[in-house]
Amino acid sequence: MSSEDNKRLVTHFFNDLSAGNASGAFDALADSATWWIQGNFPLSGTKTEAEFMRLAGDLMSKIDGGLTVKVTGMTAEGDRVAAEAESFARMKNGKTYQNRYHFLCVVRDGKIQSVREYLDTMHATRYSAADAVYHHSRTRTLKAIGLERTRDGSIRGGQGPAMSGRERGLCQEWPPRAAMSRQPV
Repeated sequence: MSSEDNKRLVTHFFNDLSAGNASGAFDALADSATWWIQGNFPLSGTKTEAEFMRLAGDLMSKIDGGLTVKVTGMTAEGDRVAAEAESFARMKNGKTYQNRYHFLCVVRDGKIQSVREYLDTMHATRYSAADAVYHHSRTRTLKAIGLERTRDGSIRGGQGPAMSGRERGLCQEWPPRAAMSRQPV
């Protein structure tokens, strides 16, 4: 495919995603596609296509209406397509989510093989559904070290390794103060 064909494919992917046509959007991804999200927040890391589809479904369930991703600039060279974009969504919790992105997509054989997503992770953490994902992963972490969260929000247990007061505080608060002040945890 030419660079222009690759740009059209990536444009159609984001247009389908914005129109709520998830099947059309995900048809553009190769079966072995990976999606990497920058940072150290709950959504960060490399996801397989199936993991990304689950994550996207979880996030979409927190949105009132749909998520719009508007491509504002695009450059392509060979099999790489770089796209700048802006998003907008009204969350069910009443917050408005608007973020800016840079996506680097690799296209081969008419399919998106990989995506690297760069975004304002602090904004995503504060105003998106990331807190629901964070709560889920935090609960799994607590269970893994032998602790559990009670109905009143406190943490009990103690079968696992001891936690410092600071670590216990980070498990209980959201968003973590350390993340908000950008100090190392």
